[in-house]
Amino acid sequence: MIRPVMLVVLAALLTACAASNPSTTEQPKQAREPGFASDSLRDEACLALRDHAVVVFADEWAGEHGVSVATPEEHEALYSGFNEAMREKGTLGRFAAHCTITLTPKRYECAMSSHTSDRLVKCMTDGTPG
Repeated sequence: MIRPVMLVVLAALLTACAASNPSTTEQPKQAREPGFASDSLRDEACLALRDHAVVVFADEWAGEHGVSVATPEEHEALYSGFNEAMREKGTLGRFAAHCTITLTPKRYECAMSSHTSDRLVKCMTDGTPG
């Protein structure tokens, strides 16, 4: 059973919430990172970054599993296989959707200079290499 005092407190809280108008409440302005000059430049950057991410993840996987990729043909086979597996799992589609919404030039440059998956993810989430 709810006590009468709790009802009064709850009513006061609900009244205060209803009285506040979120559109007139001043929100602190956050500095926005500058974006790409055009959507097509951003889309090209996302494609390049996708390819780079596949290479980074494939190289890490090969190192962790002791897989030797000494020749250009072995590299191509590894990257093609990884690309196909990521596409089948929907990873590349999710990456593309996320990339077109969140990628900035700063995040792009940071991620493209990354050679580990942890750093690449950190760059994509907050634009810093960690």
